[in-house]
Amino acid sequence: ALVGGFSRKDVMGAGKAWATILRFENRVRAEFDRFYERDDTFSFSVCNGFQLASLMGWFAPKLPPERAPRLVRNLSERFESRLSWVKIEESPAIMLSGMAGSILPVWVAHGEGRLHVPERADLEGIVSRGLAPLRFVDVAGSSTEHYPENPNGSPFGITALSDSRGH
Repeated sequence: ALVGGFSRKDVMGAGKAWATILRFENRVRAEFDRFYERDDTFSFSVCNGFQLASLMGWFAPKLPPERAPRLVRNLSERFESRLSWVKIEESPAIMLSGMAGSILPVWVAHGEGRLHVPERADLEGIVSRGLAPLRFVDVAGSSTEHYPENPNGSPFGITALSDSRGH
């Protein structure tokens, strides 16, 4: 698990700093890569950990770092802490297996939670391949970009990513 919150300091962009450290520590980076490539493991990353995993290319391994999905500042330009609702979509995500269609309450607390995929075609590819397993939803259960139901402004209401192996 690549965790969030107070990992690598609780500051904006902490996951970016963490990823930079790994880029220059070849031995540690090799260990992370070796773990990720194993067939008998899976990874879970949240908040700063998500930033790290995305910058390591775990969600889009064929993309150069400048096109990798990442988390950026919320559209509201402030820290959001609130109860939101998410819908689980069909996806290869191991932790959500058998839960598609469920709508669950989740507490969000972040200042950098908005998904940003620099190239629209890459974002559309993520969606079309079913690699966006969680979406913020409105009262009707439809994915939304509307604030405050989507507290960060992520496109298509996306609030999680999976790779094709279910990580």
